[in-house]
Amino acid sequence: MNFKGKKVVIAGLDKSGIGAVKYFSSRGANVTVADLRNRLELQTALSIVKDYEFKAEFGRYSSKTFFDADMVHISMKARHDDRILNQAREKKIPVKTEYEFTAPLLKNPVICITGTNGKSSTAVMISEMLRNSGKKAFITGHVGKSIYEYLINEEDYDALLLELDADYFDYAYGFNFHSIVLLNISDEKLIERSNSWQTFADHVTTYTDYLSKVAGKCPLVYSRECENVFTVVSRLGGHTIPFSVNFDESDIANYKHGAVFVKDNGIVLKKPRHEQTYSIDNLKIRGEFNKNNFMASVWVASSLGATDVSVGYVLNNFAGVEHRLEFVQKKNNVLFYNDARVSTVKGLIRSLQSFDKAVILISGGKDRGEEYDELCPYIEKHVKTLILLGESKERMNRSIGDATETFVVGTFEEAVILAYQKSKSGDIILYSPGCLPSDNFTKIEERGRHYKDIIKTF
Repeated sequence: MNFKGKKVVIAGLDKSGIGAVKYFSSRGANVTVADLRNRLELQTALSIVKDYEFKAEFGRYSSKTFFDADMVHISMKARHDDRILNQAREKKIPVKTEYEFTAPLLKNPVICITGTNGKSSTAVMISEMLRNSGKKAFITGHVGKSIYEYLINEEDYDALLLELDADYFDYAYGFNFHSIVLLNISDEKLIERSNSWQTFADHVTTYTDYLSKVAGKCPLVYSRECENVFTVVSRLGGHTIPFSVNFDESDIANYKHGAVFVKDNGIVLKKPRHEQTYSIDNLKIRGEFNKNNFMASVWVASSLGATDVSVGYVLNNFAGVEHRLEFVQKKNNVLFYNDARVSTVKGLIRSLQSFDKAVILISGGKDRGEEYDELCPYIEKHVKTLILLGESKERMNRSIGDATETFVVGTFEEAVILAYQKSKSGDIILYSPGCLPSDNFTKIEERGRHYKDIIKTF
């Protein structure tokens, strides 16, 4: 497309908006950034795009600016003046998201990675398998940058890995996917996403509706263990490849397009004309759920040309994604893990089940209204010392404080220092909040990095 001289309004300067500034400015468009926040709130974002030419309007949307535009990019996560946007649409001005603008322009294979949990880890696993094979993948979604930034240098890459939340399905119908990965579907984030669907059944239906339209003839790699996923896939048919740690080998022959499964502590990739087993004797990353992420990654990376040697190497050397059960370091024979991304009770349970010995757990944050009683048996079994902080600490203490030795503290720094003081040689300290960010932390990344910064001072 020729954008030279076009008037492009970029509504919302988040990650997507930053990518849009770089893309449209570099292609000669007359760019105006409009954001309902003030300049002070946008200092960091503005510093990233300071070398690009654009006008900026803050605090409100100007009808003149929007109605005079040739096209309007809207950032999906930003706050907008819907009245102005709807009036622009009525004037037949294209008002589109990043996905809608970029999907028709992509040339390289696009892999969709969707589901409730594990998208980022799976994307990074695939990327590493390709990188070790001399190929290069671009990741966009929770990690990585905007697709616009990928388009600027698309010739430098071999594939685009798109982490796609169900909340954004409505904007993502234009992609011609090389393959789709469906990891899991659970209700654990139902509270925070209650505006997106009325019931969990509605949520499952969104997957069925979306995949029935976009899957087409491309392979759908899915978890055979998740019943909600199986419900969706059973309604679709087509080119499907299941993965599971609990496959009965007698069932494998039923999957004509192939399957991925665990056998004798190895991951087996079975295709119609090829079978390869990868040892997982020396996995560094913890968590049974990560085996599922690995199995999905193995199939996709192999289909994109990753070598068996590279896939096997990454399986046994991948240390995890930042803030996702991430090993931080060892101090005086005490192991520190950062699982700052865990913001739900079920996510916290998964984290605890990833360790074969009792841990010192730092937990708590902004109370989202979940019931904590479900944690009791897991705290009793997997936690030797519990340290609670944040807005949720008192309610969590009433629910689970009697399950093990428990301390309630006032600050994050106090929690981390106390955990280290209570530790002995060989202990594991796990930060897994099970709640949303609170106190001075507005983002998951901020609390995870602060945790690691405190550890460096010991």
